[in-house]
Amino acid sequence: MNEVVYHYCSVDTFFNIIKNSSIWLSDIAKSNDYQECIRCREFVNKGMEEYLRDDVEALKAWSVWYEEGVHIDFSMKTFCVCFSESKDKLSQWRGYAQDGKGIAIGFDKAIFEELNQISEFHTAFGKVIYDNLQEYVQGIIADNIKKLEYKGVGHVALELSQNYRMQFPFVKNPGFKEEKEWRAVVCSPIGHYNIPSSKNILFSKVKYRTANNKLIPYIEMNFERVKKSIIKEIFIGPKSEVEIEDIVNLLSFYGYYDGIEGGYNSQQPIAIKKSSTTYR
Repeated sequence: MNEVVYHYCSVDTFFNIIKNSSIWLSDIAKSNDYQECIRCREFVNKGMEEYLRDDVEALKAWSVWYEEGVHIDFSMKTFCVCFSESKDKLSQWRGYAQDGKGIAIGFDKAIFEELNQISEFHTAFGKVIYDNLQEYVQGIIADNIKKLEYKGVGHVALELSQNYRMQFPFVKNPGFKEEKEWRAVVCSPIGHYNIPSSKNILFSKVKYRTANNKLIPYIEMNFERVKKSIIKEIFIGPKSEVEIEDIVNLLSFYGYYDGIEGGYNSQQPIAIKKSSTTYR
């Protein structure tokens, strides 16, 4: 099952994912890591400063216009939904699934990897990097150094935050390493922009919800067209009151077993299991 990634969530969220065949990507700036996207961007900034250190005027221009690019409003937002390689993981149950009362949905990683073929400027799916960032960060730095051959320093610095929005979300603080995270990322302007979709995955326009006294922009990622194949495994949390037969019947009601030959049960075509974690 190493081609499966798990989304830990509450029972309410699980129900809505199944009912609507969609999962929400929320504004990454509202996440529990206040360094989201910042960590990678700052590593790149330091690398560029090191490259320009012997040219005082260029270094000053880089500093001024880098800061301007960070704070300027391009009306763009980065949206994200998170998954984990780890199945039935206690820390994930505690942190993301109602302290063990929720559900973990195992999705087919290959279908989400289609996001990398839609638009390099709008959609991506990949593994989060926690350590050994040199190659990843150096690639971005080298790209910006190349741009200096035909653009001014200030111009390159100003565009940095905007041009690498799709790369920055895949670097996180090592303190989150145990989460073994994969994530789907979408960049879109706020408003009525039509986000590019694929034949299997469709995106809504930006919408809004409230949570924890915040207004949070989000996007719906709809998998209706592949709903009978995208979910491979479901775990019921160690403290959950949901029964296996409840989930089997729910999936049947919402059409996840339509057309399945030979019948269905809790083992196939979707394995549904109680957590083996002895947590109460």
